Amino acid sequence: IACQDIAAGEQVLKYGASALFILQGETFRAITALFLHSNAQHLIGNMAGLLIFGAPLITIAGFGMGPFMLLFAGTLGNLLNAHLYKTAHLSIGASTAIMGAAGLLAAYQITQKNRPFQFNNFMPLIAGAVLVGMFSHGENTDVWAHVLGFLSGFIPGLLFFPLNRT
Repeated sequence: IACQDIAAGEQVLKYGASALFILQGETFRAITALFLHSNAQHLIGNMAGLLIFGAPLITIAGFGMGPFMLLFAGTLGNLLNAHLYKTAHLSIGASTAIMGAAGLLAAYQITQKNRPFQFNNFMPLIAGAVLVGMFSHGENTDVWAHVLGFLSGFIPGLLFFPLNRT
């Protein structure tokens, strides 16, 4: 085992979103875990996701609130995930925040409609759910972190966007 692999593993154990440690008061892990990745492929995939979902969110919400909402959704998703597992479950990566951005974008689309209640008004939510499903498979994917990240963006977005009209 290379020295850098050992050092990287120590960083994941020290700063990853461990449900057990988060519930014992180390809530900073919900944020730091968003910046840790297992390998270059994981990092590049999350960078692509941030480009696809984060950039439009920042364009819509602004350069101050956009990144804040992205970080908020990812952090809230990790905190909810810790409360769901309540064990030594450990997760890393920005995908929780990326799914939060997808949830925020879905909420934006829904809140921009000025039509009476129709099924079509919920198409952005359905499309977001499909996206979560598409990107929530793989050997080491934390599916609940993706789902909770999406909801952590969608629900606050339903409140944020109507109050933040420009």
